[in-house]
Amino acid sequence: MARKQLGTAPSASNDTATKSYADGKVADAINDGTTTVAPSQNAVFDALANKQPLDADLTTVAGLTATSDNFIQSKSSAWASRTPAQVAADLAVEIGKLLHPVGCIYTSVNSTNPATSLGFGTWTAFGGGRVPVGYDSGQTEFDTDEETGGAKTVTLTSTEMPAHTHNGPATGDGNMVGGGSGGSGASIRIGDGSMGYRVYSSPTTGSTGGGGAHNNLQPYIVVRMWKRTA
Repeated sequence: MARKQLGTAPSASNDTATKSYADGKVADAINDGTTTVAPSQNAVFDALANKQPLDADLTTVAGLTATSDNFIQSKSSAWASRTPAQVAADLAVEIGKLLHPVGCIYTSVNSTNPATSLGFGTWTAFGGGRVPVGYDSGQTEFDTDEETGGAKTVTLTSTEMPAHTHNGPATGDGNMVGGGSGGSGASIRIGDGSMGYRVYSSPTTGSTGGGGAHNNLQPYIVVRMWKRTA
């Protein structure tokens, strides 16, 4: 089987000699030509295991020193010396992006925009003065994302009030004050003129109540909500 040869071909023509020769050339390249690794079946792996990065190389590339516990990290298209805390912070940001994709809602109890506190994304204030409710395709009020509804106060209509009755007021002579007066209108008179009673077909009672709206708020606690838009 023919193999591609590097540089001058080996004197031997068999596969083993060609393989050993290629291994040696690759090993020399890995070791910058300063160390000769005897050609073998595993010469490439031997060279990788024996090659130790030089302090001078690391200092040149990333500013590392042998006494630091830093990492070499590609940062802003360049190699840089990064502390464990810096690397951890970078990882936290990347994890945060996975946990808070575009469209998610972030809740906190301070006014700091999550772009600052989390270190990524574009966020806008969301749902001011409103309480979130779960999506429900079976209810028209809740079957669309970001649909709004409800009211802080409500004024009841007569059909919304509980069924009830009123006591009708009476005059001093025992006459019920109703829809007519002095016997006019449909009425029934019982008794003589000295002590009679008139019962009117459509009596009215005194008015009460102010007709104002009542508070419709549930118990609540205020938090800040933010929506990630980018």
